[in-house]
Amino acid sequence: MRRLKNGFFLTLLISGLFSIYLHFSSESKQELSITKAERMALEKLYPGEGFYNERAYPNNYINEKAIRNAEIQALEILNSRSASAGEWELIGPLNTGGRITDIVISPDNDDVFYVGTGSGGIFKTTDRGTSWTAVFDEVAKASIGDLAIAASNPNIIYAGTGEANASSNTGAFFGDGIYRSDDAGASWTNIGLQESHHIGRVVVDPTNPDRVFVAAAGKLYGYNSERGVYRTTNGGDTWEQVLFKTDSTAAIDIAMNTQDPDILFATLWERTRKPWIRDYAGMTSGLHRSLDGGDTWTELGASNGLPAPSTQTGRISVAISESNPSTIYARYTTNPITNVFNGLYKSSDNGDNWTLVALNEISGVDASFGWYFGNIRINPLDDDEVYVLGQSLQRTFNSGSSWQGVNGLHVDHHAMEYSRGNNDF
Repeated sequence: MRRLKNGFFLTLLISGLFSIYLHFSSESKQELSITKAERMALEKLYPGEGFYNERAYPNNYINEKAIRNAEIQALEILNSRSASAGEWELIGPLNTGGRITDIVISPDNDDVFYVGTGSGGIFKTTDRGTSWTAVFDEVAKASIGDLAIAASNPNIIYAGTGEANASSNTGAFFGDGIYRSDDAGASWTNIGLQESHHIGRVVVDPTNPDRVFVAAAGKLYGYNSERGVYRTTNGGDTWEQVLFKTDSTAAIDIAMNTQDPDILFATLWERTRKPWIRDYAGMTSGLHRSLDGGDTWTELGASNGLPAPSTQTGRISVAISESNPSTIYARYTTNPITNVFNGLYKSSDNGDNWTLVALNEISGVDASFGWYFGNIRINPLDDDEVYVLGQSLQRTFNSGSSWQGVNGLHVDHHAMEYSRGNNDF
């Protein structure tokens, strides 16, 4: 009888263990199951995506606060080292890679300008590029989204941290808000928007250095509400969110009428990123206009001559002519994966009506990754001269009637700036 009971108990135990195995095996399969589209995307991963995924495992996101704490700790360790550690001299290599995300030139001295970089901080030159000094190392935040210099006081500079060009691994190079310098880059203070992660644009009122607008892109790998267009009227002491759509819609570009700073154009970009696929388009992507300093906004679309809202609408860029502010250019992309170029539009009446001025003529400007580019530059003295920055650099001298590529340069163009004192520079 005891042997029968033992046999029954053993059978029951084995059955129980087998049931547990089936349960967890099934649960594991359910957790690992992905759609066919996602599986195909996994097979096309790039090295940069592996770079991010290794650091995001197993939750598919990176703990940004832990990284920021590590950056601060590393800076403290570096600053605490004894000066007797010896003197070092850089001997190379000097021809190393890097990417500039923005350039700003002092409005009263074009020997002085600043460049922001994708992962190297901010550099300053006072001799028109002959020599450079790193001016942002004390912050220990290497990724710069955009820079802005106050036209009314060139000692005041704003830096938006976190590159907004949404490539595979820039999600790892997030920022911690906006910094301000009142001494031409000698020192910096964080003035807010710490959860904005990536900054697309910073613009400063040319008559008031404390009135600033910021295009905050928000998290790349995730959702958050600190995104959209922000405004400060007191130099960053307080911020007001003046344009917002959803927790997955970035503000990526802003243009200000320099003759009437209450007129602004801003572009929103619906974009989400997962470790295995990007979705960089959506119905909330669009061009918006404010005529009252950001208090209210109107979305411009098909009734104005622009593309209608679409699930395919990707990154949009905008620029206003300084010499003739009623002239505005907007650049559209399409396709959630590639954001290929989908037209350059021009308005000659402050954005009320738009016409397509370039499509097939420069269709390859962004190659197959328009999400990586987003700048239009207009000659401040001649609004017929326009540059479209992308994988190639395209320009027109007649408002888009004809185009020519600028050759002899490395591919991928993210920044360009004119001197206000010398139009040839």
